[in-house]
Amino acid sequence: MLRSEIRNKIRNKIQEQGVLPEARIDIGGFAESMKVVVERYGKRASYRLFDFSTEKVIGSIEIFQTNSGDYEVTGVAAAPNFGASMYEIAMMDVFPKGLMADRTGNTTDEAYNVWSKFFKRDDIKKKENQKWNDFQVSADKNFLSNIVYSKSPDSNFNNLEFYDANEEERLNITKKTSPFYLKMRKLRGYDGSSD
Repeated sequence: MLRSEIRNKIRNKIQEQGVLPEARIDIGGFAESMKVVVERYGKRASYRLFDFSTEKVIGSIEIFQTNSGDYEVTGVAAAPNFGASMYEIAMMDVFPKGLMADRTGNTTDEAYNVWSKFFKRDDIKKKENQKWNDFQVSADKNFLSNIVYSKSPDSNFNNLEFYDANEEERLNITKKTSPFYLKMRKLRGYDGSSD
């Protein structure tokens, strides 16, 4: 199945769940029933914004710590207008380390839009990645892909509730996550045990 087909299936599923906000939702605007479920395994981490009242996954982001110590986004999916907040949750959680785009050149146009907006924001620090990659895309996209972004935790992040789920709850929440993520985890060899 093509990546675009998977992305469209995810969007359709999100639309079916009825979680389409009208404007960008900042972390401070999350419903009280929404909590971040964090799963850490070795150099990898996943963050799922889960609405406990509806039992729906609103967004998910997976990251991997590179040899430089900074983190690379390896996958993200979210209800419309929640995507940037998923990046920010991961970015603030790994601070003072930074977050960067996928290093394999698989960053979508939607994700480039998020990185472009982050680049223009004064509250997000930027530094050039020391290991420059040429992804054979436009100069703007190459540039954005080789920037490491960092943001110190703000009051909205500090007030965000992180949920430490037990193994059974994590499995139930994972089952509610898109098939795209389940497939990614399987391809990367994660079977539930630590690295």
